[in-house]
Formats: sequence, structure tokens, C-alpha cells
Amino acid sequence: MKDRKKKILFIGSLPPPYHGSSVYFYNLVNHAGLKEEFDVLCLNTGEVRQDLDNVGRVDFINIKTAINNIFQLIDLCRKERPDLVYINTPQGIAYIREGSFVLIAKLFYKIPVIQHLHGSEFLNFFGRSNFLFKFFINLSQKRVDYSIVLGDNLRYIFRKWNKLENIFTIPNGIEPPADFARRELSGRLPVLFFFGNLYKFKGLLLSLEILEIVKKVYPEIKMNIAGNWGNDSYFNLTISKMKEFFFGAIKEKDLESNINFIGPAYGNDKVELLKNSDILVYPTYMDGFPIVLLDAMSAGCPVVTSKVVGAISEVVVNGETGYLISDYNPENYANAILKIIGDEKHFIKLSANSQKRFREKYSLENNIKNLELIFQKITGERQKKHNK
Repeated sequence: MKDRKKKILFIGSLPPPYHGSSVYFYNLVNHAGLKEEFDVLCLNTGEVRQDLDNVGRVDFINIKTAINNIFQLIDLCRKERPDLVYINTPQGIAYIREGSFVLIAKLFYKIPVIQHLHGSEFLNFFGRSNFLFKFFINLSQKRVDYSIVLGDNLRYIFRKWNKLENIFTIPNGIEPPADFARRELSGRLPVLFFFGNLYKFKGLLLSLEILEIVKKVYPEIKMNIAGNWGNDSYFNLTISKMKEFFFGAIKEKDLESNINFIGPAYGNDKVELLKNSDILVYPTYMDGFPIVLLDAMSAGCPVVTSKVVGAISEVVVNGETGYLISDYNPENYANAILKIIGDEKHFIKLSANSQKRFREKYSLENNIKNLELIFQKITGERQKKHNK
């Protein structure tokens, strides 16, 4: 008789709202290959108001949702008895909920827990927490069996709680938005773009400073800007304040004729954005492994981005697929962009290398296959222990 499929309970946020980890989680739990290999259960912890304004906030609706999620988890563990619980781990106040999930799965049901961190700030978040919250984080993290990070240089984050051999590196992967053709300029000026949720910490305001410098050399340069507005918890800026700074800076720097403000871009709108843009400008202050890098690379767009953030330096190859900038001096970003604009052959080389690197390393199939291998290892080891 064929062995039953191992059950994995996936806990995470499904879109909307749309952000890197929610889109990734959607692709994961709906992947046909994963469903063929495992019995996939899903607990959606997504924000019921379907926008970015309330993500990570503590208010009545979020508290009520979290309590409902906890009861859902108890019911799923009791009825389904999963072989593994997979948790998307946040790095803020929302960890109260996910930490509770860990304790419930481990203390009450003895189910192995694997956590997946899609950022790079968990250890900093732990360091900023008060005594009681640190106690709770320690209590729950000591009961996490395995951890997944996005790059080898992020494995240190969980060394405080996990053995090194139980910390896995799996780079992000996506299904390319379209089958993009080889990118060439044919003498035209390339179009810059910023794509991501519209936060200061993503580098939105800094991108305007960069554009201002590039404009001094190429007055007709254009930049497409696409994304959703959200409250910036890193710099403590509300949406209204971000809009005030953003549109004020555009006017102050005389960039109205240079910027095409698109707003949210999903589906066909994202494909059109990538087709009509050429160089991604992404001077982020805080990220793990931004999905936007893969979107750009899949479309053959060279990337100019931050070297010192998350796993970015493991994704973008400096001088080969784009440029990595080690500080937040807008002139350094602008100089890299000017180098690309000034040499069309160099642009074509960066573009081709970006697409090649994406196809070889960052497809969704590669990502899911790597996850499957880890899940098989964990559930297989658990089965051996039960058989002894």
C-alpha cells in the first residue's frame, strides 16, 4: 500500500494586500508540484482590510483576527495532525501571533516547526524589544526546529536559537510575469523605474535625488514609479506624510516632466511596466530579498541597488547584472546609472546577464524544489523516529 502523503500546514498571509511575502506565500501554497508531493493545508493570516495601512499594527481588528487564527490553528492541529508546520515569520509586533503559533504547535501537539524569514531585520527587532517581549521571543524561538533564510549571509540571524545545520538558505524565486524578449535600446535613452511599495525605507525619496542628478546630464530622462502607498514603520511616516514629501520633492526638484507616476501595478500592468522600463533604481534601506529584483532581472533590466541590505549582494552581481552601491550617497547611484546609459553595449551585456542569471537561479521551480527537499528530509526523519 502506498504511503500517505505527509501533511504540511502552511501559515502565512495571502494577498491582498500585495507585498513580497504575501505574493510568495500565494505562489507556494498553490504550486501544483508541491500539492502533488504533500497534502497542503493553509491558514491565512492576511489583513482582512486588504490594504497596507494596517499591516503590522496593533488594533482591535488585528487582535481579533489573531485570536481567530490561533483558534483555527488549534482546530487544524487537532483534526489534521500535520507532520510539519511552516510559518512565515514577521519581524515586528505581529510576531506575538506567530510566536504563539510556535508554542501551540510544539507544546500541545509536538509538531515540528520550520520558520521562513523573508526579511533581514529579525535580530535587530529582537534587540529593540523590551524585556518581556525578548523573553517571549526566546521562549518561542527555542522551540523552532528549523529556519529558512534568503541568503547565506543571513544565517547568523538565527544562530542564537538554532544549530547551524538546521538553518537553510533558499533564495526567492518567481514565475516570470511574461516571456520577455532580448532588450535593446537602439540608440534611445533608457527609462529608469522604481517599483515597490511606496515607503521611504524602500528608497522612494532617495530615488528622486538620484533622478535629479541624472537629469543634469540627460534632461529628457524619464522614470516610471509604480507601487502601493503604505505607512512606513521604519521611518515612522504615515501615508499622508509620505505623499507630502514625495510630491513636494518632485515639484521642488523640477521633475514633473521626468516622472510617470503609475500607482499599483499588478498582472498586465506589471508586464507593461517592465516592458516600458529599462533600469531599476532601488536604493533600499531595509529588505531581505526583494522580489522586485527578480521581476527586473526576468525582464532583462539591469539593477542599481543597495549592497549592504539583506541578501541583495548575493543576487545582483556588481558590474555583471547591475551595480551594488555600498552607501546612500545619491551621486554614487547616479554615477552607476550614467555609466550604463553612456554605453549601450554595456547595457545590452548587463541585460542579457540579468536574464541568464534569473533563469539559472531564481525561477519559482528551483525555489519550490529546494523547499520540497527540505520538507522531505524533515518529514522523513520524523517518520524514522516513529518507526524505531
